[in-house]
Amino acid sequence: MKAFAERCVSSRWSQCAIVLVVIACAAWQVWGRRPLHPVRPVRELPPRQLELEPAARLALVGSTPCMSWSPDSRRLVINSAFEAWTGERQNPREGIYVLDARTGRAFQVAQKKAYHPFWLDRQTVGWVKTYFAGEPAGIFLAPARRDAQLRQVPRIQNAHRGHLARNGMILACLDDDNGYGWFYVDPRSGRAQNAKIPESKDSRAPSWQMPREFISDQCPDRVGGLAAYADAEHLLLSYGPGEVYVLAGVKPFQFGNAYGDDNPAIQPCLSPDGRQLAYLAATGRSGFELRVVRVPGRSQARMSARQVAVATQPQTALRAQVRLALHGSTPSMSWSPDSSRIVVNSAYEYYGHDDRIRQLADKLGIYVLDSRSGRSLQVFRGQGYHPFWFSTSAVGWCHSEYEDGKPGLYEAPVQHLARARRIGAWKGVHRSLLAKDGNVLAYVGFPEDKGWSRIERRSGGLVKLPELGGVSSWDDPAGFYRDQCLQRAGSAALEARGSDALALVRTGVSYALGERPLFQFRGDYGRGSGQAVRACLSPDGRNVAYLVSGEHTEIELHIARVP
Repeated sequence: MKAFAERCVSSRWSQCAIVLVVIACAAWQVWGRRPLHPVRPVRELPPRQLELEPAARLALVGSTPCMSWSPDSRRLVINSAFEAWTGERQNPREGIYVLDARTGRAFQVAQKKAYHPFWLDRQTVGWVKTYFAGEPAGIFLAPARRDAQLRQVPRIQNAHRGHLARNGMILACLDDDNGYGWFYVDPRSGRAQNAKIPESKDSRAPSWQMPREFISDQCPDRVGGLAAYADAEHLLLSYGPGEVYVLAGVKPFQFGNAYGDDNPAIQPCLSPDGRQLAYLAATGRSGFELRVVRVPGRSQARMSARQVAVATQPQTALRAQVRLALHGSTPSMSWSPDSSRIVVNSAYEYYGHDDRIRQLADKLGIYVLDSRSGRSLQVFRGQGYHPFWFSTSAVGWCHSEYEDGKPGLYEAPVQHLARARRIGAWKGVHRSLLAKDGNVLAYVGFPEDKGWSRIERRSGGLVKLPELGGVSSWDDPAGFYRDQCLQRAGSAALEARGSDALALVRTGVSYALGERPLFQFRGDYGRGSGQAVRACLSPDGRNVAYLVSGEHTEIELHIARVP
């Protein structure tokens, strides 16, 4: 009996040991798959900075660059190109470039517009081109040398994106006779086979998703325990939890139109061997620089890092006195001239929200909120954008040809479900502001009238403004409009805190806007994508209006008193 008891005890200890081993293995698997970027919010950054001198650099132009490392970590391929619909003329500097990270020498492989370059092997680069950028369109290959003879992959008429697939073929997002979506493409014959990649719920179109599990990643943000990340203001290098550094003097370059992405900053690429980091730095209007730095070892980084003051989230948060729950994805707002009310739109952008638009048809529209009583009224029911005030008793807004609803430029009295009047017959109005003379300053998107124009409020007549020819719809046409969303009023000012936070600063004291995260414009392409929606000070400087993520709706408009 004693021997039996000893065997039972021994058996129980063995079972316990096995269970503990299983639990430990499971924990290791979970830990190994953890997110590597606990430092992404800027307010959590430690105040340490690295100064790294670029070992190689290349100045380029464009608005939508992408880069890829060669398999041997020696060279980078990058495109220099503007988007097809920006209206930019063909630039002789556009094309495909290869940069040697060791010598710093670079050369142009191909000219004209080209997108999403990749390495097919150590000596061959590829890229794609959509017919929006002109003919010929498709997938192209060329030896990685100067003035190489390029070859178009047969049977492919239109491609939006391309990568080297893990099986050695090209994984491309096509939109041609083969169909629309991701296909494996034979680089020699051009035969395309549906890759059957599940469409991501977070992407508004197949070409906007990154199918990392299906490709040979030539722009990794993580190699071993090393990681790199860029937001609108900082370039970060992480060696692990608690060891994150800001690269000194680097302003990350942002997509000219950051469609489909919460973060407009173009992400850096670690070399496959983890010894080098390539990133894009903004250098001015339509210009950027590809830079390559050597990644220091962990000990060297600790020794060379210096303490710096990194902006952090203010400690004191303003409390809203007035709130309004809203639906939508692309709000903007304006204060009335007498500082008593604010007008805001509740609307979705044109792509990916059809179900929500149908479900919430009665709740979308133009709203006016009283900053004192908290009462609100729905002036217009339907999709509307960029509302503004003509006077204390009338508001205006626009509607482009892309969004669901009736396009045009409109005005209405500030009454519940007032009868709206269309101004003129313009359809492609992408943004609207109050002009200095009381008329409308509008950005028209139709090719024949593309750009900023002044539209007569009564007649609807259009006068083009050539002096604003270089100002996009995402930029403010300074000096031509009455600002109804002030960033500074009296002794109060609004300041950015990274890309996802704002602060009210008055007499040197900072106050956080919102007890909840600020609402970020996440849709459609533009420089606002991934940024907190602009808050607005009232003209008298006594109130501040801002948008936060709602508890039961997507958005809440909050109004707080300025301390």
